[in-house]
Amino acid sequence: VSKDAFGVQGSVLDIYSPNVVIDNCTFKDNIAAGSRTAYQRGGAIYVYNSGSNAVIKNSKFINNTANNDGGAIFIATDTPNTKILNCEFIDNTAIRSAGGIANWGQNTVIDNCNFKGSKSQSSSLPYTGGSIFSVYNVNITNSKFANDYSKALGGSIYIYSYGDGSLVENCTFDGGESSNGGAIATSASTTIKN
Repeated sequence: VSKDAFGVQGSVLDIYSPNVVIDNCTFKDNIAAGSRTAYQRGGAIYVYNSGSNAVIKNSKFINNTANNDGGAIFIATDTPNTKILNCEFIDNTAIRSAGGIANWGQNTVIDNCNFKGSKSQSSSLPYTGGSIFSVYNVNITNSKFANDYSKALGGSIYIYSYGDGSLVENCTFDGGESSNGGAIATSASTTIKN
């Protein structure tokens, strides 16, 4: 889906039901915008807290924008067990946090994904993280990050203080930029390892 989608949130897709699977899709040039800034989230996909156990896999997100959080994907507060697998994120932008994925859910898994050129434009803490901003615990594994930018914290990843127990494992970072933490910034108890 490309160019024609323009919505206040989840401009292409809002996930309300549990156990939804998105497979082998491309989301390009979509915008989450509108008159209420609180809802300008998820340039391509917005996962609601009723959308537990969502799986997004083998998909591409290219040049999507959110005028608030989650240039490509926004996962709402108290949404459990979202999995994002084998996806590619290229040149996605959020005016506030996370050009790629803004995660307010719990037990979120991001595995074997590639992020390139993600941007977070906000200098308002804690809403930062070039590719990923996570409020609660998240496992990020086997993923690559290149040329990401965050104006404030975490050129590629920022994990907020409620994210204790988060994991970043076997990930590579190249060319990220931020005033604090060119690759990763965290305020939570986070394990980072190869």
